[in-house]
Amino acid sequence: MKKTVYCAFLFVLLFSGTALCHDEYAVSDEMTVYEDTFDVENDEFLVDINVFAGELSVTKSGKSSECRVCIEYNKDKYKAYSTYDRSDNRLKVELHKNNLFGDHVHKNCESSDCCNGNKNHVKVTIELPGDPDTDIRARVKAGEIKFTLGDLRVRN
Repeated sequence: MKKTVYCAFLFVLLFSGTALCHDEYAVSDEMTVYEDTFDVENDEFLVDINVFAGELSVTKSGKSSECRVCIEYNKDKYKAYSTYDRSDNRLKVELHKNNLFGDHVHKNCESSDCCNGNKNHVKVTIELPGDPDTDIRARVKAGEIKFTLGDLRVRN
């Protein structure tokens, strides 16, 4: 009975458009890592990226149909998630600040360390599959963006 339920759950998980692998774990008292892996099988792929702040890196995945998302962030300050909708072949990656105006305690910063330490550091890494034609829409409010697209088939 348990094997049947497990197989049915695995079938629903694989074919419902959800992540093949999702993991979220703490790497320190302040930092959390969110990871998702998706299998993209269509010829066209749409990627929507909406990141409040941080370092965004978009590269080619090591596998032709695999998409990976990794977000390193402070869970107390940010909310991060990604979703893949298999029906319209769309990946959404979102990172929002929890309390936009209320958590800045250093009103008179003179040191670059006091406001930009590890507590505020965010790193978003997205590895895109090489096979589908890909449209990328990225919106980053503040931070550094690095696109290493190589031989990806990017339309926009």
